Amino acid sequence: MGSWRTTSCIRRLPWTAPVAILMLCTWFVSGCAPPAADTPPPPPSTSAPPTQANTPTVAPPATRARATSVMTLLTPTACVPPSDWEVSLIIGGGFAGVARSAAFDSRGAVNATDKRSGLTAESTLPLEQVESIRSMLCAALGSPGFVMPPPCADCFSYTLAISTDGSEPTRFLWNDISLSNDPAAPLVQALRLILDELLQPA
Repeated sequence: MGSWRTTSCIRRLPWTAPVAILMLCTWFVSGCAPPAADTPPPPPSTSAPPTQANTPTVAPPATRARATSVMTLLTPTACVPPSDWEVSLIIGGGFAGVARSAAFDSRGAVNATDKRSGLTAESTLPLEQVESIRSMLCAALGSPGFVMPPPCADCFSYTLAISTDGSEPTRFLWNDISLSNDPAAPLVQALRLILDELLQPA
């Protein structure tokens, strides 16, 4: 009889009993759990932020390519001595009133004239002299050009004309003062030596 009554009592429990038991277990678990430890905030950073001065600036590849192309355009092109050329030199003035001229070409032909004495001479230069003259043409073409030289009473005057590859001749004018520091001075002096040698009296 006792066992039957207990079973009847369990069966007669209201439907809210399981909910109450679940709440009781939840309260018991949360109450027994250890409290969560407080997490301290991270310490402030002591390292200094990178500055612009310490960070190297590298141009993008496209910018470097454009800068290189601009520098290439601004770089002067090396002069290539012409293979076909004609050069003439006129020397005048001086204390004695010299009037001499000579014409040279890339084949080595040279014609010299002394207007005062009427002496003329023709010759063919050796290949070494022809190549020497050709190698000095670029420097001479870099001269300022036909500029009136400073006054000089007893100075010689030098008129040079250079024609390359059939072009119109480029003319230059100096005297002893202005020629001394000019890039064409080596060429003028070399042509003058040939001219004086050809017009020497027999």
